[in-house]
Amino acid sequence: MLTMDCISATGTTQIIMPVDLARHRHGKLLPGARHIHDGVYSLPCKGENLPTLHFQISGEVFEVPPSFYILHEITPGRCMSGLAGVEVDDTTWILGDVFLRSVYSVSVYTYMEQRRHLKKTLGHDLTGSRLTHL
Repeated sequence: MLTMDCISATGTTQIIMPVDLARHRHGKLLPGARHIHDGVYSLPCKGENLPTLHFQISGEVFEVPPSFYILHEITPGRCMSGLAGVEVDDTTWILGDVFLRSVYSVSVYTYMEQRRHLKKTLGHDLTGSRLTHL
């Protein structure tokens, strides 16, 4: 299990991780992955034999199924991977929309504190859903 710092960002599509980890993840854990260029990879569009990814944050495990991290088709039968390698720093990951599709965020702002909680979507894909601020 890796311990990492992470930032969630709705302005980022992919899950961004250090380049060496992206190379390892695609080479060892994602069958059929191919390096395209500069930390960008492709995967088989059908997603057969691709695992569900698990992220543990504050003790809770969040799942990201292949249907969330297999992005648009870039060549026949090959799709963009939702995981990419970029050097932010040695341990920081950016959890973009690929991850955020599997959670919703609850922010609590009071006079004395700010807290943010991630909650599972219970298997519902919230892509295209609208968020209403209460």
